[in-house]
Amino acid sequence: MQGPPTRKASAPNLHTRHPPWDPVFAYNNLPPVPCEQLTTPAVETQCELAGAALHALRKATDRLYDPLPLFRTVALVEAQASSAIEGIFTSVEEMLKHLGKPRLSNGDDPDADDALRHHDAIVDAWQRRGTEPIGTAMATRTCSTTKGRRMPVRRNRGTVIAGPSGIVYTPPTGTERIRSMLDELWSFMGDADTHPLVRMAAGHHQFESVHPFADGNGRTGRLINMLYLAEQKLTVLPILCHSKYILWDRPAYYHLLDSTRRTGDWEPWILWMLDGVRQTADWMVRNLKQQAMLSGPAIARYGDAKPRTKSIDDAIRLVCNRLYCRSTDLVGARLAKNPATALAMLRQIATTDSLQESPGRTPALFVNPEVLEIWTGD
Repeated sequence: MQGPPTRKASAPNLHTRHPPWDPVFAYNNLPPVPCEQLTTPAVETQCELAGAALHALRKATDRLYDPLPLFRTVALVEAQASSAIEGIFTSVEEMLKHLGKPRLSNGDDPDADDALRHHDAIVDAWQRRGTEPIGTAMATRTCSTTKGRRMPVRRNRGTVIAGPSGIVYTPPTGTERIRSMLDELWSFMGDADTHPLVRMAAGHHQFESVHPFADGNGRTGRLINMLYLAEQKLTVLPILCHSKYILWDRPAYYHLLDSTRRTGDWEPWILWMLDGVRQTADWMVRNLKQQAMLSGPAIARYGDAKPRTKSIDDAIRLVCNRLYCRSTDLVGARLAKNPATALAMLRQIATTDSLQESPGRTPALFVNPEVLEIWTGD
């Protein structure tokens, strides 16, 4: 993805009066989001560009026979990128080796295990969307799943955000105060008078400033972004992998989080986040176009080596539509009568390098290396 274009300094029309604060003291008088001051001509323009990109992503997603494999792919890619922003480094390939295994904090690959817990949080939050909408309970559960332990709303002092030069920010303290600030945030997120993309951008900043948990706030906040865009019908599923954009320019992310708090000027932050939505959606559309071109050559490779049947052709089309698959995927698509037949078909396809069987897995898991390259080869 290309970085955000260089912009000329804009008029300071998003400055809002806000209480003075010192980064070493808890920002207990953190003001609510100034919703009436967020939308400027530049922000409106960026909303249109980002909205057009999301519309193109929706059209690309609608062309998929089944968009759920895309969600499964993005859940892994987002979990890896969001974890990397927090200094937890692994790869999607390593995560796939442990996918479906018990999460052990002292496992062979603790970073992959950590990122996979966040993957589990993404999947769980989407599955619970009908009974647990975006709110404090949902955020608490998500953060707890990501961290692998109970993460209640903070009670005590002691949480600070620090950089190389010292303390950068000290968030508000006290459970009741934090819960009240979160209630104000959820109310803002439902403000129909503000564009949902602006709400997402400003809401993420406010969530980071409230910093309701002792740890795991960044990943929880970025997961909320994904869910919110899907809730607002801007994406079909929570599939906008925004963390890839943030990871590309991580210093700008943290600089703008800090400068917005210091100056009260929200425009640079909102423009940067919206440009990230546009670039990420464009990147995803390109990836989907590349992925759609995989099945033809894969079928041809198989035909050069083995006799083709319609069921094998359809199975190849299915495995080219997803990052990983199991025998149950073929059975569920009625391409095989039982798991044993499906497993034999997947192993036949793997002989032509369209799939790679992950060793030592029961049930067997197969990874499509070309799909992996598309979504991880930056």
